[in-house]
Amino acid sequence: MTSTEATQTAAGFAERDLTVRGTRVRVLETGSGQPLLYLHDSGDLGEWTPLLSGLAERYAVCRPDHPGFNASGDGSDIDSVHDLAFFYLDLLDEIGAELRFPAENIEKDFAWSMAHPVVDAYRAYRPMPYDAPSCAMAAMLYAVRPDDGYFQLSGSGNPRSLVLDPAQKDRIIKTYIEMASAKPVPRKPRRPPNDKDKDKDKDKDEDKDKKDEQKKKDPAP
Repeated sequence: MTSTEATQTAAGFAERDLTVRGTRVRVLETGSGQPLLYLHDSGDLGEWTPLLSGLAERYAVCRPDHPGFNASGDGSDIDSVHDLAFFYLDLLDEIGAELRFPAENIEKDFAWSMAHPVVDAYRAYRPMPYDAPSCAMAAMLYAVRPDDGYFQLSGSGNPRSLVLDPAQKDRIIKTYIEMASAKPVPRKPRRPPNDKDKDKDKDKDEDKDKKDEQKKKDPAP
């Protein structure tokens, strides 16, 4: 999936094109809050309506043109509502689909471990090699490094969505690889107390007990 940079219109919503499964999709977006995907009916002319403006007061509204409608391209592989539903699942996965973890790095950068859980999970999911979507890693990276400029944020208020800056794509994938494949830092083992240490502690306790007993015997001044 690819995307063009969003442009702000006079009506106050952002307009951009996404390419999903080879089909160009025109998307209008604005608002803040919980994300809301608005799917239009067959008579829609691709305009931003007062209804959407009202929804945008409470939600982060995303309104795509269906494949084959208005400014979107034809979806040649969409033959049913079922197909359309899965098409929109791919559209909603924009950041994860844009930022795929490279299969070659799974095979190469985790070689230091004989059995790494990340590698095991990749191999169990489907036959290798494949580049995997990384939605969870996008959320993780923003959570631990929110001020490093990896992502932009949609709208204002809370919650907000991550927006991919195409100029940061290579930098983000490189960071994914470094973070996921890093060797764990070995912890220094705790040294168990030896017999000498035990004897020292015992002597200290005995000295303290003797001093306490002596104080009890000494007459008060």
